[in-house]
Amino acid sequence: MPESFDSPLSSEITVERLLVLLAERDALIERQAQAIVELTAQVAVLQARLGQNPRNSSRPPSSEGHGKPAPRSQRRSSGRRPGE
Repeated sequence: MPESFDSPLSSEITVERLLVLLAERDALIERQAQAIVELTAQVAVLQARLGQNPRNSSRPPSSEGHGKPAPRSQRRSSGRRPGE
């Protein structure tokens, strides 16, 4: 049988349970706030690393990767087939 809201005992239990739930919620919010602070710091570090290149970091230019396109031949086709 469900408890009646008129009973003083059931309202005490409900209030106590609510206080426990609020304390658990507050602890969760605190953990989430700390995680946000840590993740924000990590994002700032990663963004700073992303903006670096060999000119503004200690990396050698050879680590730049594919910054320039491959060189192309400057010679033009004569229109003749090879061997003619």
